[in-house]
Amino acid sequence: TLFNHHGEQDDLDEAISLHRQALKLRPAPHPGRSMSLSNLAHAVRTQFNQRGDRSNLNEAISLHKQALELRLAPHPERSTSLNDLANALWTQFNQRREQPLELRLAPHPERSTSLNDLANALWTQFNQRREQRDLDEAMSFFSAAAQYLFQPPSHRLKFAKRWIAIAVQSQHNSAIRGYDTALQALPQLAALSLHVQSRQKALTTGTDGLARDASICAILSGNLQKAIELLESGRGIFWSQVLSLRSPFHQIRNIEPNGPELADRLQDIANELENGSHRDATAELLDNRKKLSIDQEASRLNRLNEEWEQNILKVRELHGFQDFLLPLRFSSLKPAASKHPVVFLIQNNVLSHCLIMTSTNIHHIPLPNLRTRILKILVDSVRMAASQSVISRSFIDQTRDTMIKLLGEERGISFENDGGDSDGTFRSVLKMIWDELVKPIIDCLNIKVG
Repeated sequence: TLFNHHGEQDDLDEAISLHRQALKLRPAPHPGRSMSLSNLAHAVRTQFNQRGDRSNLNEAISLHKQALELRLAPHPERSTSLNDLANALWTQFNQRREQPLELRLAPHPERSTSLNDLANALWTQFNQRREQRDLDEAMSFFSAAAQYLFQPPSHRLKFAKRWIAIAVQSQHNSAIRGYDTALQALPQLAALSLHVQSRQKALTTGTDGLARDASICAILSGNLQKAIELLESGRGIFWSQVLSLRSPFHQIRNIEPNGPELADRLQDIANELENGSHRDATAELLDNRKKLSIDQEASRLNRLNEEWEQNILKVRELHGFQDFLLPLRFSSLKPAASKHPVVFLIQNNVLSHCLIMTSTNIHHIPLPNLRTRILKILVDSVRMAASQSVISRSFIDQTRDTMIKLLGEERGISFENDGGDSDGTFRSVLKMIWDELVKPIIDCLNIKVG
């Protein structure tokens, strides 16, 4: 009590000493022994909270267990001992869970893995206890893992995707930041590959629809500007790097006089950072056959990361390269709508969306009748009509029945000719696109005839 009031460590030490003496005076089967065990356990646990010495926590757990053994059912204090022991064990679990982080301080190459593991443990804890603070803390560690500087882009993307999945599942407000982090990793991931096929594989494996899903997440949160940024950022990366015949560093080579040298060095650093994450920290070096220690490898990756950042900053100081390897910003997209509106279509399995960017505003039009499955039916119908082959009666019936099932009798497509004429298919598809997409856009923009 005196320690709780004044906070003096000497008071706590004296209390523990007195509790130990009392316990010695109450050997089994003394009826007050369980109380002395419990009192000493609480005092030792308080000392652990003050000093962080794990031996104090271990002793507190041992004392709580001994007290519990003396309080068999129907002892009136058994439930208290159970609760005390559970709390102490829970603290021990949290301590052991965080121990890898203490051993993997920055710039340790595996720190992001420990951060991610801790986030997953907190996510499990949240599912058990349903306490918001556990979820918030889990998201904080997911964020730290994905944004950890001393790791390759492949790891950053992997941890960001895990962050996104949990944030979306739990409807946490950090989901947009998770998408942002994932999209920022893509240009660096593409930079590792010199060939078109390699870049395409790197950017499409496990990332299909990432920008689209990011955009929808932003729409649902009411941030339409961010939705356009995320959508165009992902599209820009794909078109400029996946389909381009050149890597992101190739354009630097045209800069005189040091462009080629800078591009080569950036490529080498990117490869070193990526390969370093997969290197066994105790593997033998090829040049001197010596063992690398964890600290040596961490120091090497740290230097490489610092050199990478310095060289990227040098590139961004050059004219026209201010946004090199950065996602697009809304301010750079807005001029595209200075004279005419720009329309963005975002498909989704549940509810597709249309965004209209004008010089002054962004409009949002939900498209409930053009979700992904319906769009696929429309595409298949057009392909069939354009194939110049006779459209079978079974295809017409199956398509109409599916559309009616998805949209209802009133909204379902009704093919105009029973003979399978392709013109009828085109007319019905175009009518639906007009009703569900084009006319709502025209109405939104208040476009009048004449």
